[in-house]
Amino acid sequence: MKRSFISTAMLIMGIAVSAQSLQTSDIADQHQYEALGMSANHRYITGLNAGTYRAFIWDTEAGTIIENDGDYANCDFRAITNDGHAYGILGSEDMVTTNASIIDANGKVSILEHDMSQVFDVTPDGSVAVGCLLDATWLPTAAVWRNGKRILLPIPTPDECGFQHDGANAQYISADGKVIAGYLQDWHSSRPGIVWRLQDDGSYKADVISKGRWELNQGEGKPYLEFSPLGISPNGKWLCLAAQKEGPYNMPGREFMIRMNLETGEVIESGNPVTEMCDQDNDNFYPTAIADDGTCVGVIRTATNMLGIIWRNGTSGPSLLSEEFPTIEQFAGYDEYVGNPVAISADGAYIAGFGCPFTFTAGGLDYNFESYLLYTGKATGIADIKSIKLPSSTYNIQGQAINPSAAKDIYIRNGRKYIGKH
Repeated sequence: MKRSFISTAMLIMGIAVSAQSLQTSDIADQHQYEALGMSANHRYITGLNAGTYRAFIWDTEAGTIIENDGDYANCDFRAITNDGHAYGILGSEDMVTTNASIIDANGKVSILEHDMSQVFDVTPDGSVAVGCLLDATWLPTAAVWRNGKRILLPIPTPDECGFQHDGANAQYISADGKVIAGYLQDWHSSRPGIVWRLQDDGSYKADVISKGRWELNQGEGKPYLEFSPLGISPNGKWLCLAAQKEGPYNMPGREFMIRMNLETGEVIESGNPVTEMCDQDNDNFYPTAIADDGTCVGVIRTATNMLGIIWRNGTSGPSLLSEEFPTIEQFAGYDEYVGNPVAISADGAYIAGFGCPFTFTAGGLDYNFESYLLYTGKATGIADIKSIKLPSSTYNIQGQAINPSAAKDIYIRNGRKYIGKH
């Protein structure tokens, strides 16, 4: 029997919802996993175990979690390769000692840079890592490590930037290693953006993207008081940034999220979050990662909560993950306290992050850290499912197109069901 179009459409919608899934880490006193980064192939998640204060590597395919060898006073890992090598920061003596370091898939630690340093991102194959060297006062000098060899990035002078600064930090890199994003260390620590692009001779050339856009103090005639990169798309086309403008009464406005097309220089500002769960005039919201099509994930900070959000390219503003993916019940629970997506895959199919669900114990109400990996499915949420339409305006329940004037009994017009002549 020939399947009707309506039945096929309903099947598509059912698959779109059921395909979404959430994988979460275990919770126990010594299992408090705060995800901070995801590999490009979405197999590995790294971050901090708040229960042991060690870095962890979660192999979501094997279902195993390992932690780094040894105890360190300073531990912060936010990037991981496709073969499970985590890149981050370790400090062996105290909280003011830090070295760029690597943890392999078995938990073994190696020091990438023995001088005071930090590393924040790495290409999927591990060939290029980015970060900075630090002087005695923690002022940064942007650097890359190519196959373990350190190379300092060029830093424009204050005159070339159009404002004073004390160095720069490289924090994000495209999958092919050709585009790097970071910030200049300004005197208010608002971190105006800078980008480096790989040249034909193997060097990197700096582009101060915040020049002409960012001002140190109000009243200088520039659009933004904050223009700080928080992620780069794997294809190197898009940058997501936290932004802030001048507000009333000579006070800064709230933080909000923007995306910038690095190929054209276009800056796209987000509108208000599409939710009633925040103060639309005062609550800050900012991005944490961006996909190849410009879709961002991020966070709304209210007075008491952190709410996970997603801002799809082409929409006016971000929506709550809990509302975009209502079949994932955990997201509604995260909204009660902390939900923080930290990474999105290039195609937008996978999102990694952590939440802090509440639990009731003998001592009362408590919370835990729980990492997650969301598979969004082929259709990414209810908004996409609603957009599925039948190609003709009016059908009977067998899926056969009919003349609208002859419609009677039960029929469907423009995707809506009617009973009786309409």
